Amino acid sequence: HKIIQNVLNMWMNNSRSDDMHHCNHNHRSSLFQHPGVVAWHKCFISQRAVFFVHQFHVGAVTLKERFFDPNHVNNNSIRGSNVADLGLPLNPGPGVPLPESLIWSCFTQLVSAISVIHRSKLAVRTLQLNHILVTRDGGPSATSSSSYISGMNGNSGLLFPKLRFRINCLGIVDILEYETRKSLDDLQMEDMRSLGCLILSMTTGTEVTINDITLRNINSISPSQEHQQQQRAMGMLNHYSDFVRQHYSRELHSLME
Repeated sequence: HKIIQNVLNMWMNNSRSDDMHHCNHNHRSSLFQHPGVVAWHKCFISQRAVFFVHQFHVGAVTLKERFFDPNHVNNNSIRGSNVADLGLPLNPGPGVPLPESLIWSCFTQLVSAISVIHRSKLAVRTLQLNHILVTRDGGPSATSSSSYISGMNGNSGLLFPKLRFRINCLGIVDILEYETRKSLDDLQMEDMRSLGCLILSMTTGTEVTINDITLRNINSISPSQEHQQQQRAMGMLNHYSDFVRQHYSRELHSLME
């Protein structure tokens, strides 16, 4: 209970949303408000289990489900909602570039949320494909021309729905890993690495995690094994860099480097 209260207070006291300071512990609307995050309402213990209550968004799917999970796409049914009804672009498959306009939209929305969280002396800690929710901007029924963006990379004649990206599961890792918490600087730097991996995943069509591009268990491996890990990570990054260079603009490639 003490850990939960400490984390709740941390998010409550550091939140920059003005109306948060006018709500008491039992009646506040959410702990942190921003259009780029899924609102976290409360956390409690019941039946020896920890429960986290976050905002529900109709028709939302995770970024991983939307673009990286062939099982969901092949079934054309995600959490009971038909993909066509949501108006979301179908998963083009591994190695097939997503529209650059979609990637820039995702990047700018996430950076906006991350910057506010970091300025509030907090860390996200859940910047992974399975923790980013995707909804159609304006709701599943939005059909006006302003609800679409033009495709790119050879798809200039196609229209793709504007999507809203929200960071989900705020506070969960803070509570579950409270006793092994790193410094704020380390956690925020880890957020930026995770963001880079997330955007790299979207540009290459392959899920990329921090573990894929960083050295693991350095203290327990031999120098030759460490060298092999370095070579493998560098080879993977060079391959992804070439792919981005071939399929996207110079500006996006520069961002990824």
